[in-house]
Amino acid sequence: MLLIRSEFSVRIMNNGKHIISRRNLVALFGAAAAIAVSARAPAFAAAAAVERGESEGGPGVQYLQSISGDLFAAARAGTSSSFLRAINQHADLPTIAEYSLGTYRDSLEAENDVRYRRGVAAFMSRYFSSQVELYPVERAVITGERPYGEGDTLVKSKLYLDTGAIYNVHWLLTPRGRNFRVRDLRVAGFWLSYFQKRMFERFLASHDGDVTALIAALRA
Repeated sequence: MLLIRSEFSVRIMNNGKHIISRRNLVALFGAAAAIAVSARAPAFAAAAAVERGESEGGPGVQYLQSISGDLFAAARAGTSSSFLRAINQHADLPTIAEYSLGTYRDSLEAENDVRYRRGVAAFMSRYFSSQVELYPVERAVITGERPYGEGDTLVKSKLYLDTGAIYNVHWLLTPRGRNFRVRDLRVAGFWLSYFQKRMFERFLASHDGDVTALIAALRA
């Protein structure tokens, strides 16, 4: 996107009125992970009930707290490699990558699957690192969790920026083994994965559905 120099990024920002008309929202989504992890403390404060010592929170809250040190370290370093490590460790990358292809998911050949996933992770990490300094967070608070869909958990957090702005960021966690992985983020009622899918679909539509062209643009 804005600071990623590739044919893919240029086409995303220059093609499609939907993306351009929502430029600020897209920028916010691109920085959502950076916002959520750049609080000036190694862990989130828990919800009000947790702060009063009435509860330690559910498994989703506990998981997000357990990984917040890794997320904070990525935001503090502010490099694409630091975000890449966090993404590889804590994101549900197979699900994110498959969903992002949208209507073109059947066009991905098996031999390109690993390279494509690597490209998706690299693409996300480059953009998060380019945006992290734009959203200085004063503090972040987990405000609760609830079941979501079939077996998933939605953890709600509230982020307070130095500027006085407040954002609600919801983390969609999906069970993986004995723990969770982060599958999606929601800001202002919109899912990050949806915007990424729209970007990928637009690119593929302009390249005759050639997933190898997308992989090259992702610089896998």
